[in-house]
Amino acid sequence: MAGLVYLKNRNIEKNHRLEHKRAHHKMIQITNHSINHLCTNSNYTFIVLVSSLCYNKCNKLHLFGGPFMSKPLHRQAEKFQSRLKQLGHAHEVLQLPDSTRTAQEAAEAIGCNVEQIAKSIIFRLKNANEAILIIASGKNRVNENMVEILAGDELAKADADFVKKMTGYAIGGVPPLAHDRPIMTLIDEDLFQYDTIWAAAGHAKAVFQLTPAELETMTRAEVISIG
Repeated sequence: MAGLVYLKNRNIEKNHRLEHKRAHHKMIQITNHSINHLCTNSNYTFIVLVSSLCYNKCNKLHLFGGPFMSKPLHRQAEKFQSRLKQLGHAHEVLQLPDSTRTAQEAAEAIGCNVEQIAKSIIFRLKNANEAILIIASGKNRVNENMVEILAGDELAKADADFVKKMTGYAIGGVPPLAHDRPIMTLIDEDLFQYDTIWAAAGHAKAVFQLTPAELETMTRAEVISIG
């Protein structure tokens, strides 16, 4: 069983200004066999842990003089986490110190390929005045003409107020499910090239990990080629 640990190098940070700290943060993969070694490396501070394995082991080891404590989730991320649990999903929301507002920022903060970011793109259906959500692989652009054919309506730009009203979340933090109202959703087939993917979790600094198959099941969305 594996998990993820978000680390920052304390020694490097002491000698660099705030704007340079991000370059010395990293997400690392951790397993039962490696966590004991990493937990005793005093050069690093543990920022966020994902999975009960990492959380429980680091608490037992009393890292750096005390048990690990994560920062409370932002209100919107907590709202999404609560809705996930209500829907019967055990996925845990991870709140990072750096922004995940764009696919590139998310990939850099997490330490994965940008193609593994399941970005949420909201359009307004012009005639119906309803939202449509495209969950696309990080580097892909949406072929709007094809989506219009599938939706049977013209696509229009969705402004910030429309997105918040339809989903309950601000642009940059819109998750792929658990919105304030039902939304027609389509999934980019390119996401299925990867074992795991990452999606927004209600806030610009919050994400959660899942598999493409889980995304399809959880959203009940149609999988299409968006290119």
